[in-house]
Amino acid sequence: MADDIVHAFLRRLAQWAPPAEVQRAELEFRQEWGGANVYVVKDSKALKTQALAGSLAAGASLREAFDIAGVSRRTGYRLLSGRCR
Repeated sequence: MADDIVHAFLRRLAQWAPPAEVQRAELEFRQEWGGANVYVVKDSKALKTQALAGSLAAGASLREAFDIAGVSRRTGYRLLSGRCR
Protein backbone atom coordinates (compact mmCIF):
# COMPACT_ATOMS: atom_id res chain seq x y z
CA MET A 1 0.00 0.00 0.00
CA ALA A 2 1.26 3.46 -0.88
CA ASP A 3 2.12 5.91 1.88
CA ASP A 4 -0.78 8.18 2.83
CA ILE A 5 -1.29 11.23 5.02
CA VAL A 6 -2.23 9.06 8.00
CA HIS A 7 1.15 7.29 7.85
CA ALA A 8 2.93 10.65 7.61
CA PHE A 9 1.07 11.91 10.67
CA LEU A 10 1.68 8.70 12.61
CA ARG A 11 5.43 8.81 11.92
CA ARG A 12 5.51 12.24 13.53
CA LEU A 13 3.29 11.16 16.42
CA ALA A 14 5.55 8.16 17.08
CA GLN A 15 8.36 10.53 18.08
CA TRP A 16 6.40 11.55 21.19
CA ALA A 17 3.78 8.88 21.88
CA PRO A 18 4.11 5.23 22.91
CA PRO A 19 3.46 2.59 20.21
CA ALA A 20 0.08 1.59 21.68
CA GLU A 21 -1.12 5.20 21.45
CA VAL A 22 0.05 5.45 17.84
CA GLN A 23 -1.85 2.26 16.93
CA ARG A 24 -4.99 3.53 18.67
CA ALA A 25 -4.73 6.86 16.82
CA GLU A 26 -4.40 5.08 13.46
CA LEU A 27 -7.47 2.96 14.16
CA GLU A 28 -9.52 6.02 15.15
CA PHE A 29 -8.38 8.06 12.11
CA ARG A 30 -9.15 5.27 9.69
CA GLN A 31 -12.55 4.55 11.24
CA GLU A 32 -13.55 8.22 11.18
CA TRP A 33 -11.98 9.34 7.89
CA GLY A 34 -11.42 6.15 5.87
CA GLY A 35 -12.68 6.52 2.31
CA ALA A 36 -13.42 10.22 2.72
CA ASN A 37 -12.24 12.79 0.21
CA VAL A 38 -10.53 15.21 2.60
CA TYR A 39 -9.07 18.66 1.87
CA VAL A 40 -6.07 19.70 3.96
CA VAL A 41 -5.72 23.46 4.36
CA LYS A 42 -2.22 24.68 3.51
CA ASP A 43 -1.79 27.27 6.27
CA SER A 44 -4.22 28.88 8.62
CA LYS A 45 -4.57 32.61 9.09
CA ALA A 46 -4.13 32.13 12.84
CA LEU A 47 -0.72 30.46 12.41
CA LYS A 48 0.48 33.19 10.07
CA THR A 49 -0.78 35.90 12.41
CA GLN A 50 0.91 34.20 15.37
CA ALA A 51 4.22 33.91 13.48
CA LEU A 52 3.97 37.55 12.44
CA ALA A 53 3.19 38.77 15.97
CA GLY A 54 5.95 36.65 17.48
CA SER A 55 8.52 37.98 15.03
CA LEU A 56 7.52 41.57 15.65
CA ALA A 57 7.57 41.04 19.42
CA ALA A 58 11.09 39.64 19.09
CA GLY A 59 12.17 42.89 17.42
CA ALA A 60 12.13 41.93 13.75
CA SER A 61 11.47 44.61 11.18
CA LEU A 62 8.21 44.43 9.25
CA ARG A 63 9.99 43.05 6.19
CA GLU A 64 11.74 40.35 8.26
CA ALA A 65 8.50 39.47 10.07
CA PHE A 66 6.64 39.09 6.77
CA ASP A 67 9.40 36.79 5.49
CA ILE A 68 9.37 34.69 8.66
CA ALA A 69 5.57 34.37 8.55
CA GLY A 70 5.76 33.46 4.86
CA VAL A 71 3.39 36.17 3.71
CA SER A 72 3.58 38.90 1.12
CA ARG A 73 3.82 42.53 2.17
CA ARG A 74 0.17 43.13 1.28
CA THR A 75 -1.05 40.07 3.19
CA GLY A 76 1.17 41.00 6.13
CA TYR A 77 -0.48 44.39 6.43
CA ARG A 78 -3.90 42.76 6.10
CA LEU A 79 -3.06 40.39 8.95
CA LEU A 80 -1.85 43.30 11.08
CA SER A 81 -5.03 45.25 10.46
CA GLY A 82 -7.27 42.24 11.12
CA ARG A 83 -8.96 42.50 7.71
CA CYS A 84 -7.53 39.29 6.23
CA ARG A 85 -10.16 36.55 5.84
